[in-house]
Amino acid sequence: MRKHAQRLAVLAVALCLLGAGQARADFTPWDYNWTPSASVLQSDVPGQASILFSNEPGGSAQGTTSVVAANLKTSSSAAPSAPGTFTNAPYSLSLAIFDKASGKAGNLTFSGTLNGAVSSGSSILMNTYTTPETQSVQVGNHVYSVKIGPFAPPGPPSATISGSISATATVTVADAPEPSALVLAGMGVSLFGGWWYKRGRRRGLAVEPA
Repeated sequence: MRKHAQRLAVLAVALCLLGAGQARADFTPWDYNWTPSASVLQSDVPGQASILFSNEPGGSAQGTTSVVAANLKTSSSAAPSAPGTFTNAPYSLSLAIFDKASGKAGNLTFSGTLNGAVSSGSSILMNTYTTPETQSVQVGNHVYSVKIGPFAPPGPPSATISGSISATATVTVADAPEPSALVLAGMGVSLFGGWWYKRGRRRGLAVEPA
């Protein structure tokens, strides 16, 4: 009888912990909007060259998806022999998330720097992220895990197709642990621990000399 009760207690604890820790993919609808910290980044010597940021208008998604964070174009009248340079030019991209199921919102911010040179006929730019490339935020009962990247450098000012900085963000939506499951798990551990303690105490008393 005791072995049966012990097995039931262990099973109850395991089921509670499994239910609390398990995450699953979900197709919950959500809205998003990227906002750059500035619409224009100036070269080290202002007026020689600039990098223009533009974000996609707010969009809607469902579950895991890739989204465009910002587009990039260059502008310069400097000669290729004397381009405008960018030295650790800082930028940031803020992502606003609206969870439709709960009606709540969350935010994530990714930062980086640009280094390189831009002229009227050339563009060489490199990107370095200065914050973690993967960040997460819980909004309502969902956890949004966002990975920034990759970076597609923009061409010279004459290019018709924009480059992209932090071009793709992969969003993973998973159910967060239910508080009730965590409570049940704690109760299961407490009950099992109490039962085991009493059992051990009875055993200890049984072998003590009279």
